[in-house]
Amino acid sequence: MFPVLDELRAAHACRLNVRFIDVWGHPDEGERFGVKTIPTQVLLGPDGKELRRHVGYWSADSIRGAFAQNGHPLARDTGACAP
Repeated sequence: MFPVLDELRAAHACRLNVRFIDVWGHPDEGERFGVKTIPTQVLLGPDGKELRRHVGYWSADSIRGAFAQNGHPLARDTGACAP
């Protein structure tokens, strides 16, 4: 998943906070997000509530589609982020 996360970070740095959590090193975070299987992706909305969860490999385009299906389409960033 690292290449996918890197792609999303680069393309959507102004709109998306992409985080990787090592649940072996931080089991409390794994428990907080209910991670039972690796990899698990948890998409959160702007309000911090879970929009969608996926277990296994998930492509960047599929992740973009999941955000769009939940009312949060991701356009590619085109320059410096607005303050």
